[in-house]
Amino acid sequence: MAPQKLNIIIPLDALYLQVSQIHGGTRASPKIEREPGTGSVTLPQLLESYLEFLRKGQGVSEATVGFRRLHVTPFLRSLEKQGTILNLRALAPSVVPDYIIETSQPLSRASRKHLTSGLRSFLRFAHVQGYLGRSLVQAVPVITTRKLDRLPRGIPWEAAQKLLATPDRTTLIGKRDYAILQLLASDGLRIGQAIHLRLSDLDWRQGLIYFPAEKGGKSLCFPLREEVAEALLTYVRDRGSAPFPQLFLTGRGQPRPLGVNNHLGSALEGYYRRAGIQPPRYGAHPIRSEDTVRAGQYEKIVAIPLKRTPRVMLGYLEIGEVRAVLDAIDRRRPSGRRDYTMFNFLYNTGARVQEVIDLQVGAIRLAPPLIAILTGKGGKTRVVPLWPETATLLDDHLKERGVQQQSAARVFVNARGEPLTRFGVRYLLRTRRAAAKQNCPTLIQKRVSPHTFRHSTAMHLLPSGVDLAVIQNWLGHVQLATTHA
Repeated sequence: MAPQKLNIIIPLDALYLQVSQIHGGTRASPKIEREPGTGSVTLPQLLESYLEFLRKGQGVSEATVGFRRLHVTPFLRSLEKQGTILNLRALAPSVVPDYIIETSQPLSRASRKHLTSGLRSFLRFAHVQGYLGRSLVQAVPVITTRKLDRLPRGIPWEAAQKLLATPDRTTLIGKRDYAILQLLASDGLRIGQAIHLRLSDLDWRQGLIYFPAEKGGKSLCFPLREEVAEALLTYVRDRGSAPFPQLFLTGRGQPRPLGVNNHLGSALEGYYRRAGIQPPRYGAHPIRSEDTVRAGQYEKIVAIPLKRTPRVMLGYLEIGEVRAVLDAIDRRRPSGRRDYTMFNFLYNTGARVQEVIDLQVGAIRLAPPLIAILTGKGGKTRVVPLWPETATLLDDHLKERGVQQQSAARVFVNARGEPLTRFGVRYLLRTRRAAAKQNCPTLIQKRVSPHTFRHSTAMHLLPSGVDLAVIQNWLGHVQLATTHA
């Protein structure tokens, strides 16, 4: 039997803008009047349209908008000098890597990644908005930064103590900076978590302090140490009341909250110099990485070679085996119709089982374009197209349950109306596989789990001519190497 292929069309560039308009009721950035048939537009117009799209179409934070502005504005200015910005459709793909090579030399690896991410975001926006005649995203190189690939470089605790003694605590600004330094040194926080604290985050009765989530992580709760509590009380008492929920305010002029990108860089550099400390780099990060007592032990641990084991071949189902599992489901019962729809959705989207059981009605669109918005690891969302058959099954399933208008309702629930669990879905698939083995003997030797459907989706997309980078986005992998493996 010749291998079957899936006829799939994936309009990902179009979905990029359409989903931003759909998800959460947001809207895209306003269109700019320009000469028909050209990409003619001025720099301020183009930049403002892009930033407005980030805010309202993508819903990103102001800190991210600031980063994007920082890296995209110089790129647009370089195009303006070349005269290309008056007609973006004439932009050659070679201009993009040439600009990156020219400007990225003095940047750190992390800053280069921010630069390429910003340019990739802008070029995708320019394409879907019609400023570019074709997508130039592939012209931007991918720069990977691996976590924990080197030891944190901090300052000794003795140097941190000298730094804490530097702020002038007879002034309001000095008291504020001293309180922030105490938070950094005592609790190992990021500077953003410290300066964005609110008064409501302090629980004086319980002796606790809550920190907002940063970088997609979880919020934190630490005991309120005596030295930290004393520094905060001194600052709040002298600061007085203010019509803002934020704890730390500016010290000059009319008091107002510190900006989202104000990380006290110049102030911290001055404190380092006054204390006679030469850190690995200026800023707050060396203060939260001051555990150098065990640095020798860390280096020995990092130097331990990893155990080499043969790579296990990931299992997957052939298309006929997937069909056999689906055909074995008795669709005359409500539970059978639910399982048939759920496993069709699992195969269509290549979703993780947790993404399926967390799926809400408001995250699927059953009118063109047919899409599902999946929330994966770390709260990251991705958009996956739905096949017409899957959309029809979902529509019938929601109508049968009567939850079409309940956007927060779970799509797949058990007989008691409660959300399914990962173990429950695994059990349901095990029973369906057992029923399918009679008509498909090849299933006897295979271990089938919900994740097997995910592997099967990837393996069936590849011979259908779908690019590996598209499969990476489809499955929600951060690294292309994960998809390739």
